[in-house]
Amino acid sequence: MAVQKQDGLHTDVGESAEDLRDKEYYFCERDADGKVSLAGNNATIAGVISQGRNTGYHTSFNTRGNPMLKVIAGSAVARNDEIQSDANGKGKTGSTNPFGKARNSAAA
Repeated sequence: MAVQKQDGLHTDVGESAEDLRDKEYYFCERDADGKVSLAGNNATIAGVISQGRNTGYHTSFNTRGNPMLKVIAGSAVARNDEIQSDANGKGKTGSTNPFGKARNSAAA
């Protein structure tokens, strides 16, 4: 298994618990078995999916960016808001398990 090293990014990989092929820039989490799935509402976020794969294959995700990571907004977000996952793995404003702060404002 090869893992891509991107300058300034910290990349991790794990077996997909579900089909994540169309989920680039969505939040992901790890389940009790260490498998990667789309992050749920207020979940503890493992990272942002960079290359999603089908169930049973390995998905790559970024755990930290330098200086930032992109994420799909699920609702309006203002600059400097704390960002967490909504029920669909998209970013929303909130302080329960935030992954970071918004560098820019965004619409859903």
